[in-house]
Amino acid sequence: MDFFFVADPLMSPTACVLCMRHQDPAGFVDVGRDLHPHGHLYVCATCAVQMGARFGMLAADDAATLAEALAERTAELMEAKRQLESASDRVLVSRRGLEDIVREAVKT
Repeated sequence: MDFFFVADPLMSPTACVLCMRHQDPAGFVDVGRDLHPHGHLYVCATCAVQMGARFGMLAADDAATLAEALAERTAELMEAKRQLESASDRVLVSRRGLEDIVREAVKT
């Protein structure tokens, strides 16, 4: 089943099937069905968000906030990884240098 976004209900009864609202700033979902005797079925964005919340779905603003926080943490993690790799390279170089010093000391 496909659902379609519409700014305003076009077919009778031109209202949300749940709350009977005729206007919603975020629009409506056209469920693509007619129900006799009601008419064409639409769900307003307000009711859709409330239904989604009952199923544990995030509101769009919350999802955007979480996505932004995830991007920030990912950038921090990548920077920490880069720093760790750089420090690891320095340790390896220092170890090789130390091994060379020990070898030279053992020779003499």
